Amino acid sequence: MRALLLKGYEITFANPKGNTPQLDVNSAIAQFFGGDEAKLQDYLKFRDSLTGLKNPTRISDVIASGLDQYDAVFVPGGHGPMSASGLREAWNAGHFSRLHGWNKRAGTEVPRLHGRNISA
Repeated sequence: MRALLLKGYEITFANPKGNTPQLDVNSAIAQFFGGDEAKLQDYLKFRDSLTGLKNPTRISDVIASGLDQYDAVFVPGGHGPMSASGLREAWNAGHFSRLHGWNKRAGTEVPRLHGRNISA
């Protein structure tokens, strides 16, 4: 995500209810950051800087606003979130047809945007 922001992309955060996601406090430990407390603190600072994450949009509102305004859609978590969020219905209705990097065969986002690798 940092790589996208550094390249000037705007990120819209969305979830089914539009509520603020909660960090699993058991995951906010240095062990998950290679044992490096500084890396954990850097992540927490970065996370706290993402104002859109504090007040996300509802996925249904994003779909209703028109997906043609987005270059890519990334859905973490696989098939569960796709089924539960209304994104599967949007996929079936053809709303994702123009998204760059969308793998129509698999129905998943691939890590390329406008022909550039966007993996961080």
